[in-house]
This record gives sequence, C-alpha cells and structure tokens, in this order.
Amino acid sequence: MTQSPRSHILARMMEKVLFLLIPLIPCLLIFSMNAHAGNNHWQGTSYPVHLPAIGFLEAFQFSPIIFGPQEVARGEWSVSSTVTWVNVWAYNSWKDVYTHYNNNGITSQEKTPLSKLSATGSYLVDLEAICISNYFGYGCSQRLDVMVAIPVYYLGGGIMDDFIENFHDTFSLDQHRRTAMDKNRARIFFGDHDGSPFSMQGSQIEGVELGNIVLDLGYRMRGSKPAISLRTAIKFPTHTGVSPTGQEGVDASFMYSTSWRWGNAYWHHGGGLIYYGDLGHPSLMLKQWRLCSATTIEYMTKYRFSGLFHMVANSSPAEYPKLDENVIEGSVGLRFYRDAYIVDVAVMENFGAYDNSPDFGLFFEVRRRYGRPF
Repeated sequence: MTQSPRSHILARMMEKVLFLLIPLIPCLLIFSMNAHAGNNHWQGTSYPVHLPAIGFLEAFQFSPIIFGPQEVARGEWSVSSTVTWVNVWAYNSWKDVYTHYNNNGITSQEKTPLSKLSATGSYLVDLEAICISNYFGYGCSQRLDVMVAIPVYYLGGGIMDDFIENFHDTFSLDQHRRTAMDKNRARIFFGDHDGSPFSMQGSQIEGVELGNIVLDLGYRMRGSKPAISLRTAIKFPTHTGVSPTGQEGVDASFMYSTSWRWGNAYWHHGGGLIYYGDLGHPSLMLKQWRLCSATTIEYMTKYRFSGLFHMVANSSPAEYPKLDENVIEGSVGLRFYRDAYIVDVAVMENFGAYDNSPDFGLFFEVRRRYGRPF
C-alpha cells in the first residue's frame, strides 16, 4: 500500500525524534538518579556554550568551539553531549527564468530556484542537519588541558519547512524562494567552473555519518580576573560521507580564550584563526584562512538556573557570491545546574545574511564533571 505524504512526514519525524532521544536517554537517567535537590553544592562555576558557527558550509567545514580557560582542573574529567538541530535554506542565482524541472517523475515548467544554477556564482542548499557531538576533557596539569570532540551527523530533508514558512508569513518576512521548491527534501546544487552544475540530492545526502574528530589543547596563562588561555585545535578528516566542499585535509585553529565575572554575570569570549589544509572544490573559491570568535554571557540566579546569550561570528568562508559575507549567529537560552551536571537549552537564529547561515536551530547540552560539583 502506498504511504501517504502525511504518513511519510510523520515517519520521518519519528525517525528524527528517536535519533535525538537514543543518546540522550542515558544522560538524562544518570542526571536524575545521581542529582540531589539541595543547594548545598551551589558554587556558581560558569563555562561558555559549546556551540560553534553553523553556516551554510559549517556542516562540512571545520569551525572550532572556543572552550573556556577553566573547563577542567588538574586530574579532572569532563564529559558532555550536545545536540544541534538546524534548518538550512541558502540560495543565490544570477537570474530566475522558466525551466523544466523534474519533480518525482513529473516534468513541469515553472519559475524555480534551480534556474541557471550551472552558472558559477549560483547555488542552492536545502537540508536539515542534526549533529550529536560528544566531548571528553581532562586536566593534564594546573595549566594544560585536552579536549576531544567526536561528532555524528544526520543530514536529510527535515520537517521544519512548514513551520519556517508560516513564521515568515506571520511576520511578513520574505520567503526567499522557499515556496518554489518541494518541502522537506535534501538538495545541494552549485555552479561548477566549467558551466556544469554540481548536484547532490536525496539519498546522496541523507543518512547518519561520522563527522570530523577534533583534538583541542589549552594552556591556561592566568587563573582569574580575568582567566586567559591559549588554545589550538586540529581537525582530522574522519567524515564518512561525501562532502560537497571537497575538503579532505587536516585543518587547525589557533585561538585565545578569556573568562571574567561582574557580580552575577559571567562573560566568556574567545577568538582566533582557522587554517584549512585543503581548499577543496576549486569552483567555490574557499579561503585558506578565516577569523573566528565566540562570546557567551551568563546571568546566574539564586535558583540554580541562568539566562544565556551566545553569539558566534566567523569571517566569510569563500570568494563566492553571498558566501563572501561574514557568518553571524545568536542564541538565547537557559542553563540548569544540579550538582556535577549542567543542562543547556537554547534557540539559534542567524543575523543579516540569508544565504550563509541556517534559518533556525535548536541546541541542547548535558555536561557532567567528575571530581567536583559545579
């Protein structure tokens, strides 16, 4: 029996919900079983949000997390799991013309975003990405710490398209040609240098993949007022899927990280340089060096939860139309403390450019520290 479109959407939704819940259920069970209701261990220790820039290319390109200078103490372990769920619609075309487009075996003539995508300077990226990253940190000495990040991605057509279109209609925001394409489908197109389009669709994109493993080293130069550390990260090309950027090299970042406090407010800031060992597909004209920065502001209350504001800003990733603009994204959320655990929940949104950042995203993190409570 043929599955109805609504049943198909519900099935895809359940698939994503299960994908989200499976790694989080053990974390939440441990959190519930080991935490205590009292406030006797409340110490007010603060850390930056572990959320990098997630632009159009960041699902496939290296964008480092800027860890705080006080992530772990000597001989201490820290383990955390983050879930980032974003919807990406990135589109740029030199010219909109009528074209024949095959839609599920039916050829129709309509004005679509796929027009003239064979021209260099045009592209379309329509997908949803769910990334589950697991971080393991250890304090090697009073000054030196090491962090390892192991990400897993789910890429697909997603289920957010209707919600985002309705949101745009409610506030009279431009749909930016979203409505011209089928909803909840994954597709990537961009113009190649020889005039032919690079294309990935459906099963070529969709599925669960191992991401790029990152090793991060930090050296704390100052312990407080403000705390300052220097950090370097190395990304290894362990991605199991096909990257549309074509980058398969070892990348690195060189950064500083600071943290200080004003009353109940904590401020974390860091920035630096990203170096890409492989420039990938020549048509995208990717840059070898980029600037990156991240800022987290946390305001603590006496009720063991805090308000969060987090902003990331990376310089433009390429000398390509619309990708030559900076990536700027903001998040607002809440942080909950309970003994040796921290739970973060946040909502993400892009600033400015439509065409190099996700339209909308959700972020969740459970963090556990071994050695002392937060």
